[in-house]
Amino acid sequence: MQPDHARTVAKAAYIFLYPLVVTYGAMYRQAVDTTSASYGGGFGRYRHVRTAPVGAPVGNGDRGAGVRSSVWLDVRSEPLVLTPPKPCRRLPCVTRWADLWTFAVDVAAVGDNDGRSRGSVVVAAPTWEGRLPDDVDGVVRGESPFVCSSTTTHSPDPVDVALVIEGLNDTVLEPLSRHVGRPAPRGAPPIGWWPWTDGIEATEQFWSCASFALALTTPHPRDRLLLERIAEIGVVAGRPWDPRPLSAEIVDAIDVGVDDAVTDLLRAAAQPLDPTLLHRSRNDTDSDYFTRALAAMDRRHPCAVAGC
Repeated sequence: MQPDHARTVAKAAYIFLYPLVVTYGAMYRQAVDTTSASYGGGFGRYRHVRTAPVGAPVGNGDRGAGVRSSVWLDVRSEPLVLTPPKPCRRLPCVTRWADLWTFAVDVAAVGDNDGRSRGSVVVAAPTWEGRLPDDVDGVVRGESPFVCSSTTTHSPDPVDVALVIEGLNDTVLEPLSRHVGRPAPRGAPPIGWWPWTDGIEATEQFWSCASFALALTTPHPRDRLLLERIAEIGVVAGRPWDPRPLSAEIVDAIDVGVDDAVTDLLRAAAQPLDPTLLHRSRNDTDSDYFTRALAAMDRRHPCAVAGC
């Protein structure tokens, strides 16, 4: 492998893997690391964050209150059934689900000004092939068995935020086996989590974290060729990155490729980003890995550090 080739592959690899790495970091802080200020109680535990102070301008300029209620779900052992809450004082709620790649798995209006609400949904792993219960509206399935569910609630009136949160706490989250009255399957094996530290995306540890996070996903056929190219520089799912088999010249070229990627991303991030790019599905994104990485850098993204 020539240095120029290694540089090109490293740039493409960094852009491709950046959303996965930073989203893993968000999940680690919010659902795994009990010492983190962002820790919300673990998987399946909701964390509520005020998105606008009472009386502050929200949405179209009206004064009101907003809350984002987020939760990380682990559906490795079995799916979970999520039943949304009744709208609090007929408030509009929007729930978004995203996987570790930041792909929008699904989006649904939980309630609106007419008091309508969507029914229960099954959140399942990519490889789950079970039968849906008759009383659910559909299945939410991403490319990882770890899914972030984020519900945003807003009222144009100065409603007490505590009341909004009380309504969101009516959300029901239960294992599918309990929902249908069957014995629970064997639990998923424990995970030896990669210890996330802030700033890891700017170090060589980025590659090892990416390899670890890749093992938490189900490869998509569209990514096959790029995953094969990434393996050329030693980045393989489940295998810590080891630069020792590579020459110093190749390692230097990889570092330069990362610098190229970061430079391009920061330059693009300096420009206004179309909000519609912040929550796109696999089909919407196709192979536009650059825009996906750019969206993952935006703090408004549903999987950003500030929220889920």
